Amino acid sequence: MTFGELTAGMDIQRLHGNADGQEALAVVSDSRLAGACSVFVCISGMSVDGHDYAREAYRRGCRIFVVERALALPEDACQYRVRDGRIALALLSRAYYGEPDRELLLVGVTGTKGKTTVASMAMRLLSALGVSAGYIGSNGVSFLDVHEMTANTTPESSELYRYFRRMADAGVRVVVMEVSSQALYLHRVEGMRFPIALFTNLAPDHIGGNEHPSFEHYRACKASLFSDYGCETVICNRDDEAYREMLATASAARQVFYSVKDEGADYFADSLAFGETSAEMTTSFSLHAHGKCHAASLTMPGEFNVSNALAAIAICDEVLARLACVSSPDGQIAAILDRLPSVRVSGRFEVVSLFADRAFVIDYAHNGYSLRAVLEVLRAYKPSRLICLVGSVGGRTYGRRAELGEALSGADLAIITSDNPDFENPRDIMEAIAEAADCPKILIEDRADAIAYAVGHSRAGDIVLLAGKGHENYQLIRGVREPFCERALLHEAALRYGGAAHRA
Repeated sequence: MTFGELTAGMDIQRLHGNADGQEALAVVSDSRLAGACSVFVCISGMSVDGHDYAREAYRRGCRIFVVERALALPEDACQYRVRDGRIALALLSRAYYGEPDRELLLVGVTGTKGKTTVASMAMRLLSALGVSAGYIGSNGVSFLDVHEMTANTTPESSELYRYFRRMADAGVRVVVMEVSSQALYLHRVEGMRFPIALFTNLAPDHIGGNEHPSFEHYRACKASLFSDYGCETVICNRDDEAYREMLATASAARQVFYSVKDEGADYFADSLAFGETSAEMTTSFSLHAHGKCHAASLTMPGEFNVSNALAAIAICDEVLARLACVSSPDGQIAAILDRLPSVRVSGRFEVVSLFADRAFVIDYAHNGYSLRAVLEVLRAYKPSRLICLVGSVGGRTYGRRAELGEALSGADLAIITSDNPDFENPRDIMEAIAEAADCPKILIEDRADAIAYAVGHSRAGDIVLLAGKGHENYQLIRGVREPFCERALLHEAALRYGGAAHRA
């Protein structure tokens, strides 16, 4: 494909040289990936400006540059100006990969919490029902036998279109993906259409620093998924009052609701019953849909996970109906619920079996809103002690630390530690959390040491929550992602104590 073919129909201005007839073999925004016959798109990022790396891309052989402002490059460098480099990257990538999104049914899931659980559950349920489905989100990219981790909840547009092409070529029909507010803000999903889009809930998060300038901006970015990306069916959590704001400008002709409180919702759950011990973190409930009542069970505890399950069920129901896979709604629901108990989501209320007399749970809860909810669910199992190990990300979201500290009032003991401190002093982060924590606490800077302490000082009847990292398999320290697996560290610590943890 030539550069001229790649940019056909785009709002782009030629500044210097003419690359229209030149072959384009790659579209990149990272100078380390640039080379001969590649197109380098300069993006003005929040902390790094891609224009500063244009010379490095040139040194690597690149001669075609898409810029937001003219650059001082050698004469043989062709420069084309666009209004927004991020939008250009998305549109160029879409064209380069042959508009693969047109070959897929895209389902977008947005909200403050629950995106990963809902999207992962929906993808796994669809796959179990014989629909070739893929997933993109915080837990990486999954389709068929492929599973790869990604840097962001919603990857950069060039990565998304590359994955779409791989999925389409592999025969995938449906992609359920988390659409973060940052992705909407930064045009990572530009050019995509989400005929089915779902809203989980809304609470202040990702505000300040290099993220959203205000809660209003954060909320507006979430709402844009339903108004600007071809949404035809919107699925909303009626238990979160922000759903009205999501619907206010939605383009969807069809509205579907789920709830654990409003029996008028299309998917309503009642008669919730939870396992009675920490070894039985299960839930049963009655699902009301299509005018009938169905018995259902789930291998995760908590009302919020029932809500997440309803959302996943609604997605599957809508997808199956759109693909005409099942003729009757009743048969559809029965088939979906038959598979529901087998669905588990990595790093989301994940119970790690170490000892028969106490429980260890890994969860991604990383703000006050989610941590408080998880601790409330665990408290319902009446542990001897509820211990919470938690930290917070460095270099951004400073307001989150006090919220986390306040949420720790729901714990009997807080082990405050590191969680991706990056270039910030971990001790400063820990002390900010500890200052707001009204419970017994201990500060251990090294998270591996903190995990060993939690295992070694646990007692019979305790529940230990490892909050914040969830699915992540790294620690971000001074710009480097160091390998870090909480599951492995838990098992290693358990072995150290010979199968029976030390009594403090």
